[in-house]
Amino acid sequence: MKRIKKNGFTLIELLVVIAIVSLLSSIVMASLNSARAKARDAKRMEDLHQIQLALEMYYHDFGKYPEIPDTTAIPKGIVTSYHIDPNDSEYRDYLSWSILGDALINNGYISELPVDPINRDTDKPGESNSSLVYWNTTSYIYMYSNLDDVYGGDSDQTYDLIARLETDHPNRCEEKSWKVHSLNPAGRSIFPNMVWCSGGYTISAKYIYADH
Repeated sequence: MKRIKKNGFTLIELLVVIAIVSLLSSIVMASLNSARAKARDAKRMEDLHQIQLALEMYYHDFGKYPEIPDTTAIPKGIVTSYHIDPNDSEYRDYLSWSILGDALINNGYISELPVDPINRDTDKPGESNSSLVYWNTTSYIYMYSNLDDVYGGDSDQTYDLIARLETDHPNRCEEKSWKVHSLNPAGRSIFPNMVWCSGGYTISAKYIYADH
């Protein structure tokens, strides 16, 4: 009696194929996630550049940078892109990114104030008296700091505008040592050598990016 040979895969062959497909999928997903992170970082740097241009036009016309009012919730003179909707139940007393927008948009220097692609704040600004602490963990927000006259001098003549990158971009603070400007107003040098990724802060601070 002649035996009929059946065509098909054995169980082992199927398992090998599944394993290979899974491995390739993992590689593709990792590459895709890396590309997305790089794209978000590129947007962050472009966003800050656009805001910087608007700030310089504002300064040209008014002779100072936008001043941020005081608040009991977070340090004087700081706004972040997180919680931009004052009707949000999580808004609390945080200063909204739209406050900076009022100065730049209403005067025609920028059509819309951008926000971080992730726009997530895990450090809760209202729980600390230091702007630097925002960057100790995994916050992805934009921050504008203009400390008014807290430290004396003409602090409306300088500002800080920062974001946090996700990748080892050459423009990260670890490579560039971005200076903290708000704590060194004109006529006063309170912390002349302080940088955003200075000692005492967690490793995530090395990913901070500043516009100047």
